[in-house]
Amino acid sequence: MTPRLVKTETFEHEGKNYDLKLFSDGWTFTVKSFREGREANGYSYAVVLPTAFDLNRVTGMDAVRVLFDNARNDIRERNWERYVEAYLASLNLKEDEGAACVKCTGRDIQIRIVDGRKMYRCATCGNIWYQKRSTGGGNEVILDAIADGVVENSYHEIDVLILLNVPFREYSGGPSFDDQLRNWCNQNHLGYDVFHQKDRRGKDAQLIRFTRKPA
Repeated sequence: MTPRLVKTETFEHEGKNYDLKLFSDGWTFTVKSFREGREANGYSYAVVLPTAFDLNRVTGMDAVRVLFDNARNDIRERNWERYVEAYLASLNLKEDEGAACVKCTGRDIQIRIVDGRKMYRCATCGNIWYQKRSTGGGNEVILDAIADGVVENSYHEIDVLILLNVPFREYSGGPSFDDQLRNWCNQNHLGYDVFHQKDRRGKDAQLIRFTRKPA
């Protein structure tokens, strides 16, 4: 179903007028920011209908209002501009000349940009580590936790629903959850296994355990 415009909220910041538009396809509510008819930044904020109902029922939270508030705050705090500045700064690889692997002290270090930050990979032993991110949104927080968790603990576990609803959400005509997951894992040299276990309420939960692929 093609998303339809449900509501528009307008506000002014630093002499500029912004439109925060709420779209819905009947299943997902999505808020995007616009200025003069064009998207004001690269962020979008979304919640699926069941999650919105559950949050309201359990906590009284208005999830759609949270989407609007987050969109407005990101503009006021210039979070997108800061992210872009950090990304452009990360493209300067000269500062990494002479970097050495902490495991084997090798200096043949391959550097790539993954998820907007540098990923370092030692060509000698295959060790991988990442640049610390200065700013980022919800997707980056979740994905960084996985990647950094594998670096620090050799594995990381996360509920599949978190990945389904945030970084690897499916959109009509876009790549599937499985395709997005595999592509991201390939970029980060990760493997994964899906397993089930009981959550704190005794209900069955599906989780993914990420580990490093052999060098």
